[in-house]
Formats: sequence, C-alpha cells, structure tokens
Amino acid sequence: MASLAKAFCTVKMRETVGYAREVLGANGIVLDYQIGRFVADAEAIFSYEGTRGDEHAHCGRAITGCSAFV
Repeated sequence: MASLAKAFCTVKMRETVGYAREVLGANGIVLDYQIGRFVADAEAIFSYEGTRGDEHAHCGRAITGCSAFV
C-alpha cells in the first residue's frame, strides 16, 4: 500500500507543478516565483531518483510474485 501511495503522489506532484507553471505562464520560469524550483524537484523525484518506476516494480512483484530485477 505504501508503494502505491508513493507512486501516486509522485505522479500527482509532477502534474500539479506542471499546472502551476502553466498558470503563471512565462513567470513560471523566473526566479521571482518558486515554481521553477518545484518543477525541478518534481522531475528529480519522478525520473532521476526512479521513485515511480521502483514503486511500480515493487507493486508488480507483490501482485505477481515475480521480481522485475534480475
């Protein structure tokens, strides 16, 4: 359950900061607002740290009993 929650929150975080950047338009990338920093943090958690992929692999192993890691 924790893996599913973490994967869901990671995806929703990335989606939310994307909407915030769209709402601010060109101001979404300037330093006056913190949205650029939040977008960078969300991308780091989403892709670089591999959080979403790891959590999906854990959930798949729990459901099927087969590990995705060799």
